[in-house]
Amino acid sequence: KFAEKKRKLSTGDELTTGVLKVVKVYLAVKRRIQPGDKMAGPHGNKGVVSNILPVEDMPHDANGVPVDVVLNPLGVPSRMNVGHILETHLGLAAKGLGEQIDKMLKQQRTIAELREFLHKIYNK
Repeated sequence: KFAEKKRKLSTGDELTTGVLKVVKVYLAVKRRIQPGDKMAGPHGNKGVVSNILPVEDMPHDANGVPVDVVLNPLGVPSRMNVGHILETHLGLAAKGLGEQIDKMLKQQRTIAELREFLHKIYNK
């Protein structure tokens, strides 16, 4: 069995006429996370799910909005995944900007006022 696999790797499979390359795709199964699952982030950070709590037991801000990310401050510099912190801060800034624009839309501000607001933010 091993010899057959080794032969296929070294010689390659026969391709039919007109076929340049065969691509095999393996699909993962979507399911709910559970304790013991390993997760990885786009910045190289990884961890294992230890416990899943109900939403009401999760940390939240003064307005009752659930917190998206909880990081160990000692874990960031030691792992050098500073990009995660930058992405978190940019997300918070974008959220604040979206809230300001939403407030302006609810006040039925004009398009010119919205453009002026965005011009001040992006061109300072």
